[in-house]
Amino acid sequence: MFWDHGSGVVIDYVNRRDWVVSSQCGRPHCRHYTFKLGVLVYPIKLVRMEQEVPLAQMKERLWCVQLAKGGLAHFVDV
Repeated sequence: MFWDHGSGVVIDYVNRRDWVVSSQCGRPHCRHYTFKLGVLVYPIKLVRMEQEVPLAQMKERLWCVQLAKGGLAHFVDV
């Protein structure tokens, strides 16, 4: 699992194939499962790793996927 700075998404086993194809311009988007990002942000803050990871960019992505009625969109295509 890793954070792609360019597209602003968490890449893991589930979306890696889409990410590879989209990063090689084979597809216009990559599906991003936002709940995984939410699960990562909390422990990053808890263990004080803010200086080692792009936490501001991760938080911005989370703010962008919040639903008006509350919660997060399960996934977005980036």
